[in-house]
Amino acid sequence: AIFNSDQIIIKDSSFSQNSATSGGAVVSTLANALTIAGNTFDNNTGSYGGALNVSQGPLALSNNLFTNNRAAG
Repeated sequence: AIFNSDQIIIKDSSFSQNSATSGGAVVSTLANALTIAGNTFDNNTGSYGGALNVSQGPLALSNNLFTNNRAAG
């Protein structure tokens, strides 16, 4: 659903039934700030992270709900 290579804030969103070869819902590849707050991640599938794949950079998580996400790789 989101491929990020810059600073980003993801807030108050819902990610459900996404599928990808990397992170099911969110992929962040560069060393920039990623903030994820107040989101729901449900039933997402990815090879390297069911809901998230963050390979570099600072990550701030707060008040998120993660349910039934699967890493398939």
